[in-house]
Amino acid sequence: MPDGYSYEPAALDSIASQLKAAASSLDSATQGKVPDVDAGKSTNTVGARISVVHSAGIALAQFLDDSGHAVEVGHGNYADIENTNAGEFAATERISALTEANRQQDSGLLDTRVYDEEKRTDARSWENR
Repeated sequence: MPDGYSYEPAALDSIASQLKAAASSLDSATQGKVPDVDAGKSTNTVGARISVVHSAGIALAQFLDDSGHAVEVGHGNYADIENTNAGEFAATERISALTEANRQQDSGLLDTRVYDEEKRTDARSWENR
């Protein structure tokens, strides 16, 4: 991997979509109450196990939905970072170009700083060379 970070927007969209689809399917499968079972002498044991699986399905559906949402948020964060950095790089390049242009334009001026006793600060002035 190169320096920094990278991501594929389509891959993140796909992951989020798959997680949310799985959550939706599992949510549909766990709707309603736990079904009654008739397993003879094992009815209570089998019913308890089905209840555990049902509860786990509900928790897993919530986890998958939360995970899909987290991937979407992460995708947005990556996009924000990319846009911010791209804007900062562009601004830095513009400032650099303007600074160089000013340096070339002002090459005939001498930048002098003089301490101003009254204001107690450095005063800047430009004089012809």
